[in-house]
Amino acid sequence: MRIRINQRWLNIITRVLLVLVILYAWNLQQKAGFAFYHFFWWLFGLLGEIIRLGQSLLVTVCYAIA
Repeated sequence: MRIRINQRWLNIITRVLLVLVILYAWNLQQKAGFAFYHFFWWLFGLLGEIIRLGQSLLVTVCYAIA
């Protein structure tokens, strides 16, 4: 039960973070032009990988504790 709650909250938090990153990137793109767009899509992909790694690590730790 604990693992499911943690996973659910992680999913909610990651969605909120991804929306914020997209809005921030969109805002910068409107102000500064196209170079920031490419940079932020690269950063967005990197953040996605870090979040995925963090989620799998946290689930592994929860299973190890349980």
